[in-house]
This record gives sequence, structure tokens and C-alpha cells, in this order.
Amino acid sequence: MWKKLLLAGIAILPLAGCIISENPLSDPKGAKSDKALIGDWVYRDANGQKGYLHIGEGVLGKQLGWMEVIKVKGNSEFDPTHNFAFPSEVGDHKYFNVVMLKFPVDDYKEKSASDILKGVSQYAVFKYEVDSNGLTIWEADKKVLDQAVKKGEIKGDGIVLKDTTENFRKFVAAHDAELFNSDDKTHCEKLTE
Repeated sequence: MWKKLLLAGIAILPLAGCIISENPLSDPKGAKSDKALIGDWVYRDANGQKGYLHIGEGVLGKQLGWMEVIKVKGNSEFDPTHNFAFPSEVGDHKYFNVVMLKFPVDDYKEKSASDILKGVSQYAVFKYEVDSNGLTIWEADKKVLDQAVKKGEIKGDGIVLKDTTENFRKFVAAHDAELFNSDDKTHCEKLTE
């Protein structure tokens, strides 16, 4: 089951190299939407295949300040991936905590905020930036994460980080440049309205 959850979280954004963590980079109960992310975005994956992201303020996510994220592959198969996420700021950088729920999103539509939080299994974390050129999403360097876990800089088991939110934030603040190097990124262009 955890492999299915892991793949669901990773599949939501155009990149596969996210940080999987038991805890997010900020409190999910105090989340606030990043208005700059709202809209429809187009990108090309590593194979040149076009894909689309819709990021908005969904009904379910509004209870917690979470954003709704829908990814659609650009090929002929229509198989959208639907999830929720919320932004975090650490220093001058922004990160997206993609919420990996234990059950399908539709199972949470009638739930309270506390019930939704109980349904979170893990978070997939990406770095992002929105500027006049569009949305850039960075992958995390798995080697940097693995080495940090081996050195005891952050708790984890090689697949999932298992440290506190506070320690996770400190680690990301100290290692942002090496964790999210400029080569491992995807650029998305906003579709005109």
C-alpha cells in the first residue's frame, strides 16, 4: 500500500525526485494558499511529452488552506491525478508539500478538517518559484538526502524522512542549494486566461 501512496504523491507533479517525509515543512493546519500558483500550467516532461497542471483553491482544501492540484498527461490517455498541497516558506525559498492521503480524495469530501489530517500518510516536498517566466519546480537530489541520513543530519530510512517539522526546516534551510540544484527542474508556462 505504501508504494501506491508514494507513487500517487510523486505522480502529481511533473518531477519524480521529491522528498518524501512523514512531516511537512510547515503546519498543515495553518496553511495559506500561494495565489501566484493558481491557474493552469503546461510543461514538457523529460521525454518531451506535454502535460498540464491545474492548481486552485478546491472546496476540500479550503478548510485547511490547502490547494487542489490536478495533473493531466498530454498524451491520448486521459488519466488525471488529483491531490492537495500547501506551500511553505523557508528563508527566501518556497516549497510545495503535496499531501499523500491514505484513501482516494473523494473519500474526504464530507470529512472535517481534523478527519482529513488523520488521513494524511506522508508528504512529497518540492521546491518551486513563480516569476514572470512561469513556474519552476525543482527535484531533490536523492544522493544528498541519502548522505545526510547516513551522517545523522536528518532522520530517515533511505526512502522516507522521519524527522520533526522543525528539524526538516533547519535541514532544508542549511542544504537548499545542494538539495535542489539547478539542473533538476521542470519549467511550466501559464496558459492564458
